[in-house]
Amino acid sequence: MKIVVTQSDIELGTPDSCAFCPIALAATRAYPDADYVDVGPDRIEVHYWDGCKTDIVFRDLPMIAQQFIEDFDSGETVQPFEFELS
Repeated sequence: MKIVVTQSDIELGTPDSCAFCPIALAATRAYPDADYVDVGPDRIEVHYWDGCKTDIVFRDLPMIAQQFIEDFDSGETVQPFEFELS
C-alpha cells in the first residue's frame, strides 16, 4: 500500500498526535474502509469495526517514515514524501 504524505497533510497535521499527524492523515486516505488509523513511532495500526469487534492490522513503518515522525514532532521542516507499507 502506497502512503502519500502531501503538503496539505503537513500543514494540517498535529505534532505528537497518533491520529492526526501527517502520516495518519495520509493513511486514512489510503485505507478508506478503515474506521480509525493510529500511527506510532515505528508502526501503523489500521482499525476496522464490524459492529461486534475491532480487527486491527499492524504494519511496520519504514525508516524514512520513522525519521519523518521524529523530525515533524520536534518542529523540524519536513517535505512531502511517499512510502510503501507491506
